[in-house]
Amino acid sequence: MMELAMTNLFHPVRGTVSALMRRSSWFRDTALGWTNAVHRRVPVWDSPANASRLGEAGSRRLLQQCFRRKPRGGDPVPGLIPYSLQGASSYANPYPAYAALREHAPVCFDPVGSCWLVMRHDLVTAALRRPEAFSDEYSAAFDPFLAGSSPSQHVLFRQAVSPVFSSFEPAAIEAFARAWMEGFLSRTRASGRFEVVRDLSVPLPRAFTAHLLGLTEAETASVVRALSPNRTEMTAVLEAVGKVLSAVLDDIEKQPRPGLCSQWIHAPEAERLPRLAILHLVRHLWFAGTATLSMLIPSALVLGFRNPEAMAAVRSNPSRMPSFLSEVLRLESPTQWVPRKAVAAIKLDGVPIPAGALVKFHLASANRDPARFPDPDVLRLERPPHAHLAFGVGGHFCLGAAIARTLASVALEGVLTAFPRLKWMEDPNALTYESSELFRALRRVPLEVG
Repeated sequence: MMELAMTNLFHPVRGTVSALMRRSSWFRDTALGWTNAVHRRVPVWDSPANASRLGEAGSRRLLQQCFRRKPRGGDPVPGLIPYSLQGASSYANPYPAYAALREHAPVCFDPVGSCWLVMRHDLVTAALRRPEAFSDEYSAAFDPFLAGSSPSQHVLFRQAVSPVFSSFEPAAIEAFARAWMEGFLSRTRASGRFEVVRDLSVPLPRAFTAHLLGLTEAETASVVRALSPNRTEMTAVLEAVGKVLSAVLDDIEKQPRPGLCSQWIHAPEAERLPRLAILHLVRHLWFAGTATLSMLIPSALVLGFRNPEAMAAVRSNPSRMPSFLSEVLRLESPTQWVPRKAVAAIKLDGVPIPAGALVKFHLASANRDPARFPDPDVLRLERPPHAHLAFGVGGHFCLGAAIARTLASVALEGVLTAFPRLKWMEDPNALTYESSELFRALRRVPLEVG
């Protein structure tokens, strides 16, 4: 899930236009010139490469200079075309660009993505609590029931599934994770090394999600095979995984078994969800259950290495793990933004947004807003836990947040306790991230256990 091009879900043409913007300087210059004329925006950075060469300080100065400019007529500048959010250097560290946008243009238009960006904490939280103004329609291709339905339908569907999640005992989740970790730790002791993404952060949530849904090992392997050849095309992924899960539901309909799939399929008729809704929900849970942890655990270990005092505090006192994880989620939000559709023409921070526009609310930027978090780029265990927006806001707050925290806590505690002399196997400054604006996903983190 972490490397999927989710933007292709929200508009079929957007992926093609974005690709042409990146690959053709003539197309980009022509399109941006037209867009600037229409939207009366300021000049853009020449290219991601130029932004990279400028470095953080130079990039910030250039952004500030651009924001101070005004188009003809002297009207206030509502935003800057954020080329700084494109390219490998931005994927590695998007936060200077987020900070500049947040300070100088917290609501701005992005012609590359054909969307509007909202960067400030107060604006993001207020808007996401207004589903009547910003609908989740653009997520309907992923899940038209829980994620992409109307506000009233979303409430009804969430009420139907929430009791299922609340019925899971934290002790049972923790027991599953500890049993899985025993095998992982044993294998790692024998090899003396492990790669965090491949060996821990992907297989652990995958195993738990399969257990939660009631999938057999063979069925889980079928889902993974369906993902493999379509990793970069979300439409193909959804179709392939949907076919596998539909066949699983057929088998469960004939023969009940433990797990959520069977619980929903064989619910009393008056309480039973439609079959299509069950399929979408199961598919949603597979992606949501496996994606966040695959990004959270590597980020936690990397931030621990870069903040040795915090890592030492957590290792010596595991009760501080919730505060540590909360800070990891704030500083390295696995999902960088969430999409919404402007139901009608509206103004945000004085900037007009047209009806029907795609609006990306940047959770990652909001989580580093100094107006909400003093010294926002610093990891501080004393901050109030769960003040971040990484799991969403309002009615779309993640149903599985408690499960994710429990699994991550057990995994990190197990690694830190068993291997007190963890060491990098590669240059920590050379870590690479998936080429995605949406997900904050490290590709690999190889470690030696000492």
